[in-house]
Amino acid sequence: MLLNTAKNPIKKSIASRLFTHVLASALVGLAGMSCFFYQALENRAKEEIQSNLSTQVKSIEGEFAKAEQLNLSLVATVKTMHRLSIKDANAYKQIVFELFQQRSSLMLALGFGQEPFQLLLDRQSFWPYFFLDQDTPDQVGQPLAPPHNHIRFADVCEVDSKCREQEFYKLPVVIKKAIWLEPYQWSGITMTTTGAPIYDDNNKLIGVTGLDINVTALSAQVQTPKSWKSGYLAIISEKGNLLTYPPDPQKAKALSTYKDIPELKAVWQKISNGKAGLIQAEGHYWAYERVKGTNWLTIASVPQWVVLGPALTITVGGALGAAIILALVVAFFIRRLNQRLQHIMAECDRLAEIDLQRTRRLNQASEVIASNTFQQSEARNTDELEVLEQAFNKMAAQLEASFEELELRVQERTAYLLTRA
Repeated sequence: MLLNTAKNPIKKSIASRLFTHVLASALVGLAGMSCFFYQALENRAKEEIQSNLSTQVKSIEGEFAKAEQLNLSLVATVKTMHRLSIKDANAYKQIVFELFQQRSSLMLALGFGQEPFQLLLDRQSFWPYFFLDQDTPDQVGQPLAPPHNHIRFADVCEVDSKCREQEFYKLPVVIKKAIWLEPYQWSGITMTTTGAPIYDDNNKLIGVTGLDINVTALSAQVQTPKSWKSGYLAIISEKGNLLTYPPDPQKAKALSTYKDIPELKAVWQKISNGKAGLIQAEGHYWAYERVKGTNWLTIASVPQWVVLGPALTITVGGALGAAIILALVVAFFIRRLNQRLQHIMAECDRLAEIDLQRTRRLNQASEVIASNTFQQSEARNTDELEVLEQAFNKMAAQLEASFEELELRVQERTAYLLTRA
């Protein structure tokens, strides 16, 4: 009870009502704003997840673009050498080696294979191929002399007599353009190949290039933000094979499929047909985006609690802080209002007491006391404004009665004087 006088203990104070109504209205507004703010924080977190994923995808696409450019440079160089009628095997080997030295960090090997008797007229097959030594016992080819002893050279068709029947040769010829092959395992790593057909000026096929990328090394470049806690970034091939999977790298090394990961299997139908987007399922946010050229699917999996926990903490904390500050401000205002009303209510009590004493002197004590007692009982269930209204109405009635009494006395005095006259 914010206002309570000794003479008139009022239970329903206008100050308490004002405090309740203002604070309740403000809390409703704060609740609405909190919901809006919470949604804004959640949407911003989703955008950050997609933005981070998109940055990773652009980085991968940048590496692949370098590989494609180097591969096309080999296509153009071989075509030019053929146009110049160069038929020296060492010249072709040298140009492949020079381009291989311009490789990016993910590039593993570079070479090209000729169509029978097209570049070297005395040889049916020729496939110069330079690759990084993987330091495994079963590696083919011969290491180069220092300082290039970390590089090996092999003629692919000498190692594999059916080289022209392999996918890395046949598919670019069938499709008639540069392509990326489905990743496969080689010497303990996962790799993929981009191949492009080589045509002469008469649009006749004279060979096919091949550039290999170390897919396993992608795991070192695809970094999961620490703020994602148990979340991760994964890369899945067009056929659904795991290329990188941070929670269990061995599954990626073994080229397991998404079907081997229950949570991925549960959302696969929702994300496998799209180019980019974000969904909520299995207690996670799933952002996904395709890698141009390869059509691989990059996936960001972030637990919902990682996003919603901080957002909820910020929202609730901010709302509570604002509510407390508002309550203190309203309470301070109410206190000032209460202090001013105390003087007015005290004056009302004083006037009521004077009126009671006056009526007693007029021998109307018993009736007025009963009436006053009833009014005090009624006042206990009213607020200050109603008490002031009652006091004002009573004063107005008393003034009206006084004027009527004065008018009556004037009339009586006037009549008396007339009779004397």
